[in-house]
Amino acid sequence: MASRGSIVVEVDAKSSGEEMWKILGDPITNFPKILPDSYKSIQVIQGSSFAPGTVALVTYGEGFPTKTATEKIVSVSEDEPNKGYSYTVIGGMEELYKAFDGTFTVIPKVQGCTVKFSCQYIKTNKDIPNPTLIVDFKIKNFVDIDAYLQNN
Repeated sequence: MASRGSIVVEVDAKSSGEEMWKILGDPITNFPKILPDSYKSIQVIQGSSFAPGTVALVTYGEGFPTKTATEKIVSVSEDEPNKGYSYTVIGGMEELYKAFDGTFTVIPKVQGCTVKFSCQYIKTNKDIPNPTLIVDFKIKNFVDIDAYLQNN
């Protein structure tokens, strides 16, 4: 029997919310450039930009439980002060999860920002582990993006 779950993590960053959103708000362009060890490529296969309805084939590097996944952008919010987006995985993780949905939110602070990642999932069976590898991968990405912004 499959089981449902959710995970929420927050990472504090030294970079401003605006700086962080410039990177997170265009992952198709920025992730393979800034995080080449994590993201080998992100190819748009439906749509033309980072917008609701866009479908992209993501080819991962080391540290992710699958080599590729197909993700569909569900929503993008650029409302002030918080900005974020949600996506659903529509292919590539079927052996692990019947459903996997993620949301990123950039929350500005007086100094720096907080990046929040939440996910909801349905495991294909009870023996499949919770997606802690995926969450750890996302946390590492946030830390690496913050380091990139601090050094460039």
